[in-house]
Amino acid sequence: MFGRKKDRAKISDKDPVFNARFIGSIETFVASGKGCTLTSVQHLWDNAGEERHLKKVNMVLGKSGMTMKFTDKKDAVLLFPIENISFCNADKAVNDRIFCWISRVPGTKKLECFAVLCGSKERAQAMALVLSRAFQIAYKDWKSGRNKEDRQKMFKTSDSDSEPTTPVNQLSKTDKAENGEHQSSNGNTGLHHDRKESHDSNSSGFANSNILDPDMEEDMKKDSRVHDAMNGDGTEKL
Repeated sequence: MFGRKKDRAKISDKDPVFNARFIGSIETFVASGKGCTLTSVQHLWDNAGEERHLKKVNMVLGKSGMTMKFTDKKDAVLLFPIENISFCNADKAVNDRIFCWISRVPGTKKLECFAVLCGSKERAQAMALVLSRAFQIAYKDWKSGRNKEDRQKMFKTSDSDSEPTTPVNQLSKTDKAENGEHQSSNGNTGLHHDRKESHDSNSSGFANSNILDPDMEEDMKKDSRVHDAMNGDGTEKL
């Protein structure tokens, strides 16, 4: 995927660690798209105060997501499952050292934009590339597993079609009551249930197939300094 630099940009067996300073987080209402973090990051940066007062964090990026640990607080850790992350960016429009991302709050539809200040612009871009690559791998694995589940369901459905079905007039009172309840709630039996399944699958799966703007990603891939930052240990002093 990374052309001639593919081997240099791959996700290693050990998830990379990056040092940064936490700028803050704010609720947002746009999950992804070019420029979707600009307003949020600008607001966070304008209200961040002096750089030396920003909390130091260690960030681990991998196929399962991100872990952000505050170095001055014992056991203060924020977890970001990879499937909850809808967008990331090295937001040079505000400050080229800022790395930001949008994540859904687990169990809700609420979206939050987070931002950290890195030691260099190359480090911010490296974080964006690493997370994007990790997301693509995780998405491919999830989609492959989902296709496998769909095939298994298809075979089970095919097997069940050969079995005798219960006539409607022989349904139990409970079944009829449940059928009636679905119909009265939405006017079409089973429609409400289908919608619920769709919502549950979206909340537990991936909403997007990528999280980094393709044009920006291509530019980052061409910069050898970004690749050097990706292959470093990420623990430069801030």
